[in-house]
Amino acid sequence: MSMHRIEKSQWSGFCRQLSVELPTKRATIEVASHELGVQMEAHWVPVTGVIYDADDEALEFILDDLDHLVFHPVEVYAEYGIAGVESLAIVEHDAMQIVTLRVPMMLPSPHPLH
Repeated sequence: MSMHRIEKSQWSGFCRQLSVELPTKRATIEVASHELGVQMEAHWVPVTGVIYDADDEALEFILDDLDHLVFHPVEVYAEYGIAGVESLAIVEHDAMQIVTLRVPMMLPSPHPLH
């Protein structure tokens, strides 16, 4: 798998299309910068949408218990796999954000012991 650069003119449409895939996925969001190192913002939280607001130059991840905003992103990359988009790399001027998307593993129902 490799990362594919998403052109800025396509960010809004890309986010709309990605949001269609998201109801079954969970997200981990990590923010990495030279100043702060790597910080975990969310860990396997259900994600319901992604929006790019061109007027505010903000990329918004709508999660179950929080909204995560990235202001003034410079570049966006997507990695595709069997289940669609599996990760995003959002480059900022002084940081990078990595969003990992996964479908939770469905385990069989436990059988009652007799």
